[in-house]
Amino acid sequence: MARVVGAPYLRASGQAVGCNLVIDGVTSDGVLKGFSYQAFVQVSWRGRIDLKQFRHETGLPPDALCRAALHCVSEPVGVVLPIAVHDFDLDGDETSISLLGEIGGEQLGDSATFVQIISLSERGGAPAASFLSAKLVGSILWEDSRSVRVRGTGGTMAVHAQNFAEGGLPVSADAPWYLECRTADPSASAASSVVLFVNTTFPHVVAALENRRMGGAPSALSEEVYADVEMQMIRRAVFETDLDSSADYPPGSIGKILVQHALRTNYALDELREMSASHPDRFEALLLGFCRSRLLRQRVLS
Repeated sequence: MARVVGAPYLRASGQAVGCNLVIDGVTSDGVLKGFSYQAFVQVSWRGRIDLKQFRHETGLPPDALCRAALHCVSEPVGVVLPIAVHDFDLDGDETSISLLGEIGGEQLGDSATFVQIISLSERGGAPAASFLSAKLVGSILWEDSRSVRVRGTGGTMAVHAQNFAEGGLPVSADAPWYLECRTADPSASAASSVVLFVNTTFPHVVAALENRRMGGAPSALSEEVYADVEMQMIRRAVFETDLDSSADYPPGSIGKILVQHALRTNYALDELREMSASHPDRFEALLLGFCRSRLLRQRVLS
């Protein structure tokens, strides 16, 4: 039976789409074992689409064109990594999907969500079976996802615990954490550019981040830390004037990740820079509100 889910058009159910997603090395409890920065994670989506059922549920005509896409969202630093796509039409009884790809270990964060999407590429000229069928190119007709946690040192952002009172960091000795973000080379890997230092005089913070690093469920405290990290990353993107939002930085690079963090606010980087210069209070309020709202959504969904 067709469903209207979060959008004013019909979407397909799981009965129409085979979604056999395979991520090599993932245990039954969702942890990616044997993680290495130098290795690649193999991902595949193989299955079949019942085109008759898909047309019935979406109301689309047989000559409509669709795209199946597989991508990965790396957290907590946040970057969308495309893996593979497959285009097909809705004519016939069924079609097969075989999407294969890999993600480099240096591109993964301490968790990753692999997302499967089928979207509308072209509506076609034949009459639709329902006035509620999708009309806009890019409309998501079906989606599914699977989250995994990385076991090891935390992919995109390294975490180090040390006593801040011993010096060596440009931060107060009573600060609970400090984010180091090196941007001299925007094309450098984020894995070697971003380090989160945690003060050992705050053992509860150290324990919360260590639990998450080893694959435990995120706690309210660890999510507070990562919300602050995201706010600092956006601020760094805005004030790092050499960072160019139109530059073609490599996937997983610190430049790419910083720009993507800024764009997630729904403002262009130049707009954020202008706001920070002309209305600094408004900029800080926007930044705080954005990061806090994301933190609240994470808690509601967890």
